[in-house]
Amino acid sequence: EPFELRVAGSLDEAKVLGPSRLGGIAGQDIWWTPLTEGEAQVIEIVSSAKLEAPDVSVLRVSHLVSGPSTAFKTLDDIGSAASCNIDVICQPQTQALVSASRAVVLMLYTKTNGVSSQCTGTVLNDNPSTSTPYLFSGNHCFDSSNPTGPFNNVTQMTNVAGSLNTFFFFDAVACNSLAVPPGYVQRFGGADYLYNNVAQDVLFVRLRDSLPTNGVYLGWDATTLSTGSAMTVLHHPQGDLKMFSTGSVQGTSILSSVYGPNGAHLNADSGYTRVVYNQGTTEPGSSGSGILTFNSSIGEYQLRGGLWGGEASCSAPTAPDYFSRLDV
Repeated sequence: EPFELRVAGSLDEAKVLGPSRLGGIAGQDIWWTPLTEGEAQVIEIVSSAKLEAPDVSVLRVSHLVSGPSTAFKTLDDIGSAASCNIDVICQPQTQALVSASRAVVLMLYTKTNGVSSQCTGTVLNDNPSTSTPYLFSGNHCFDSSNPTGPFNNVTQMTNVAGSLNTFFFFDAVACNSLAVPPGYVQRFGGADYLYNNVAQDVLFVRLRDSLPTNGVYLGWDATTLSTGSAMTVLHHPQGDLKMFSTGSVQGTSILSSVYGPNGAHLNADSGYTRVVYNQGTTEPGSSGSGILTFNSSIGEYQLRGGLWGGEASCSAPTAPDYFSRLDV
């Protein structure tokens, strides 16, 4: 792997991201550099003096109007997630909640059309534990949300996965604080695409970077959720600081029936888990966040599926949301 890449943003050229080995992007025909702050990006490719300079072309530029230094908002929009959202730190900081929160990340990636988007993902443990940084989220995050497609092929999913930036510990520093957390960590090496399922709305990738110190690999449970089960969601609505929602399982729904033609691609015969919240809600950016249940026998939260979407909002607090299932 003879070439390494480093990048820096014009807002602070001393903050260098890298090195990333270019050999790590095999299988991609497009590779996006990491997100940096400022109007311009400095790109440095380093190689042995014995080698010829590589042939590099800039095909596209994805320009965001805000970044992590403004909580992914313009200065007027910081904290613009809906008012009924609840900062995670506003809840009692049990060890189980703290651990689960450290496994939940804000995802920033660039889709095949060049548009950058945000979702929420959960780092999962494997069995036996190998400390492999697997990430679970929703297929519609990387893929088309149009019910008629077209849906991505393997190469396109690989390209989007390669553009992934993950932001750990992007949490409020105090209850209702709008300050940007000084301790958040950006991982920018992208991910390797492993699996997706359009009908089940499942996305599974492997991060190319290791987890930061205090990052957590969350456990999971693939048994069927019972109606009435208490559940929790940790998520980044509108790309904002991490929020907490809780409620209960109401059963399952066949989304192709609930949404008609708009849900035709969500044709999982097993259905999606239907939930109603009693605290908080979800919004765009929350997509892919895990439905978590507390396992009292081990004292930990475990993932049971991921958020597709729904009608829940601050103005419709009893409207349902729908989650993919690990038990199917």
